[in-house]
Amino acid sequence: MMAMQPCVDRALSGSDLDRNASGTGQASPEVSMSSQDLEQQCFTLLHLTILELQCLDLVMVLKHYPIDIDAPDVNGRTALFWVAWRGDCMSVNLLLKYGADVNRPDNQSWKSLAKASKTGHLGVVQCLLEAEASLTLSTSQGFQPIHLASDKKPDGANIVKELLKRGADPNARSSSQCTPLHNAANRGSVETIQCLLS
Repeated sequence: MMAMQPCVDRALSGSDLDRNASGTGQASPEVSMSSQDLEQQCFTLLHLTILELQCLDLVMVLKHYPIDIDAPDVNGRTALFWVAWRGDCMSVNLLLKYGADVNRPDNQSWKSLAKASKTGHLGVVQCLLEAEASLTLSTSQGFQPIHLASDKKPDGANIVKELLKRGADPNARSSSQCTPLHNAANRGSVETIQCLLS
């Protein structure tokens, strides 16, 4: 196996590491930037590639390196989870083609569909639904993807429409008995409220 050098400028850049991860373009506080912290994250070669911490092509890694496509990092996040969070449709499709588990949870029971719904990535939501991502698997707080899509965000109402079209329950209740309509009303998302009521 050849030695790989990290992309120096990207390795320590929070904005590059988590570009689009939070849906705001800001770095996620959940990813540390120092080399020691990155090592403690238990990132695999696949994680490092999709997070652009290694200057490698994802297709090359998938074809030529022995990898566990569903290997989790320290937080239980797989490569599919990360690319869904970042809104990378092309990588989502590629990882699914290579057998990534669309419903694998992280340590907080978040799945890729939940994270893509929360961060407002409509294209990724559609890809994951095509791969039969579960509409009903909940986070540890009992939130289903429809709850997470229902707050005010770009494409939130469109994601809610897509989830409803696929059979999501508009009256689903979280652990605290919150429905998607409660969430949309709390966030002032008029378009989502209209979608849920129609």
